[in-house]
Amino acid sequence: MFVAAFVASDGIAQIPDFDHVVLLAQEHRFSNYNDVWGFVGSDGREYVIQGTAGGTAWWDVDDPVHPELVTFLEEPGSNWRDMFVIGDWAYIVSEALTMGVRIVDISVPSAPTYVASYTATVGASHNVFGDPSRGLLFVVGGFSGGANGGLQILDASDPLNLVEIGQWTQAYVHDLSIEGDFAYLCAYFEDRLRIVDISDSTNPLNVGSFLDPTGAVHASWPVGDGDHVLITEEITGGHVKSVDVSNPALPTLADLWNPDPTAVVHNVHVEGDLAYVSWYRRGTRVLDISNPASLSEVGYWDTSESAYDFGGNWGVFPHFPSGLVAANDRQNGLFLMKYDPDAGVLDGTVSASSGTFPWGTRVTYRDLALTQVPDSTGAYRFSAFPGPSHDLVFAAFGFAPDSATVSLAADGTTTTNKVLAKLPSGGVAGTVTNAQTAAPLPAVEIELAGTPVLTTTDATGAYSLPDVPAGSYSLVARAGGSVKGVRPAIVTAGLTETVDVALEPAFVFVDFSNPTGWTVQSDPGVITGIWVFEDPFGTFLGDEPFQPEDDHTLDPETICAVTGNMSDGVDDDDVDGGATRLLSPVYDLSHMSVPHVQYWRWYANQEPDDYWEVEVSSDGGTSWTFLERIRLQEPFWKGVDANLTTLLDSFGSVRFRFTAQDFGPSQIVEAAVDDFTLYDGSLSGTGTPGSPLGASAGLRLEPPSPNPFVAATTVSFTVPAPGPVELSIYDVRGALVATLKSGVVSGGRHEVVWDGRTRSGGRAAAGVYLVELRTSEGTRATKIVRRR
Repeated sequence: MFVAAFVASDGIAQIPDFDHVVLLAQEHRFSNYNDVWGFVGSDGREYVIQGTAGGTAWWDVDDPVHPELVTFLEEPGSNWRDMFVIGDWAYIVSEALTMGVRIVDISVPSAPTYVASYTATVGASHNVFGDPSRGLLFVVGGFSGGANGGLQILDASDPLNLVEIGQWTQAYVHDLSIEGDFAYLCAYFEDRLRIVDISDSTNPLNVGSFLDPTGAVHASWPVGDGDHVLITEEITGGHVKSVDVSNPALPTLADLWNPDPTAVVHNVHVEGDLAYVSWYRRGTRVLDISNPASLSEVGYWDTSESAYDFGGNWGVFPHFPSGLVAANDRQNGLFLMKYDPDAGVLDGTVSASSGTFPWGTRVTYRDLALTQVPDSTGAYRFSAFPGPSHDLVFAAFGFAPDSATVSLAADGTTTTNKVLAKLPSGGVAGTVTNAQTAAPLPAVEIELAGTPVLTTTDATGAYSLPDVPAGSYSLVARAGGSVKGVRPAIVTAGLTETVDVALEPAFVFVDFSNPTGWTVQSDPGVITGIWVFEDPFGTFLGDEPFQPEDDHTLDPETICAVTGNMSDGVDDDDVDGGATRLLSPVYDLSHMSVPHVQYWRWYANQEPDDYWEVEVSSDGGTSWTFLERIRLQEPFWKGVDANLTTLLDSFGSVRFRFTAQDFGPSQIVEAAVDDFTLYDGSLSGTGTPGSPLGASAGLRLEPPSPNPFVAATTVSFTVPAPGPVELSIYDVRGALVATLKSGVVSGGRHEVVWDGRTRSGGRAAAGVYLVELRTSEGTRATKIVRRR
């Protein structure tokens, strides 16, 4: 019999990499992040504007340990987005063709409101900067209004009625900064820093330029002494360089610095004697620039585990009066942190009294609400401000928790080692059968919900879970083509509880290995990315998955429905030229009491302008009702479950249609569908994984915190009334990774910690996961990212 209980750790380290920078919070609620900005509102509170591919997220960060999302403003899709604040107005640009300059009223900072767009001379553009003292706005990298990719100067003295008053069009400008009467323009393709006199903003004039032998001059920021400007080179091995501009007609190199010759630097900001640099996959770096001719690193926090040169930290904003620093990581979202030369380290190891590594171990630093999973040696490590009374909590599944309160000296290290005591245990065993035929079911996944205990039934349908801590559990059985079964299990120390499960078969189960009756219809202009039924080839955009490498069905079956399947590049067989539609056969579901459809889908959209659509018809395909219509980037297997009684009035001729589409200008779009299932919901008291529509308004799943996380994260949810719940983690294939909570809970708010462990006890790999809360009221879902 196969038993997979209490498997040892896979040995992958999880502790963060930092130096004299203290992480306060992480927020990862969206996807495809880009630049970041901040401001102090009229209410005196600090706010962050977080750029994403689909718009801007607005955060109240006055309590940086517990940031609050204010709102999200949807904007034309683009992987590039930039913003600047002047007074009570925020100005936002992107490379979306229809973007222009978006104008947002922030006079009530807790309720930012989009009010207008300036499009007279600006369409798509790359960056925006401002001079609040003169009421000027500078737009670069645009090609509308004769700008030729250069500099456009807008008068913003009337915030709602911008007027272009000047241009500098001698080269493409990637980014810029302003000091006094000079604009420091980054002529990326010329490999130059251009110095332009803007004292007469209607007639900007060349003063001088610095030819950079490394090239790719990307961003600039004045040091503040009037004599030096920092630039960054967006190229592998690029530097931060200090340029002496005391003679603007003949600038010279003063110094240069690079922490990693294999990495790429992006943006730089200066605050006082420190420069804060977003260094893509090397995170946020802090440099001492008190002597601009001798740059040195004094701290850093690595936000990224990406191996992609342009993955990781896109932007950083260090200009808050409180000293707070906001960084926006392309894959991992918003990081709030502070540099402190006196910051120290809280570290140590966790071990077990039984002599084995504690399974599902987590260490929580309560002061900053941060949790880590130790590495394979049991080691953990937190960055912290010096002082007394730092509270640490140590926990592991099957072991008694422990805690410690410690002090930390300035620039010191406090080491705390803990040995956790094992709890009394028993076991669970039984068989799983087909509820209609009583035949044994092999290869059924068995888990104790909310624990890392997992096994699989053998050829006779039998399973065994030994060495389970005494207590009450919900035992969950899952198999393709069956309705999930849930049974109570009470474990007594020294005894084995018998729990048998009978699974109801689903009415229809299609794994697409033999898609009889399924058809494909595409627009005439679609020449690539048409739906096929094959073993998918995985593709990536940078280090982000785009087309799945594997289907969703458990091995050995490997086929799914996928949009195009060439094994070349990410954009060689994606959807282009219109819509491609996958249609099901017509089904008679009139015999069901509560007909449900469940499917698993994968949807990747480079820029969120094209919708993924799923429709259902009650008349065989003559008329259609939307079941889903989204444009979110979700490149992972996600389960969707819908109660059709909320959508249709009759069920004799039910048909389904899945549409992926990409209309010009062409962007990368990929989709996949697998494990299509129709079942009678009256046969399952708890339902199946997915996202039912029409769920109760009183049901809420909050974004996990922290997110991204390294060691552990807290998932909070609210249910309107007492009842059964199941809170689970799924990977990008849609495979169950862990069940955090299963059973009856009281009405109200609840918190559950995920320590990053899988059901088998190993550490979940770094990447994107789906958190799903399933209740009798409906289902809620959110994304979470685990960092290494």
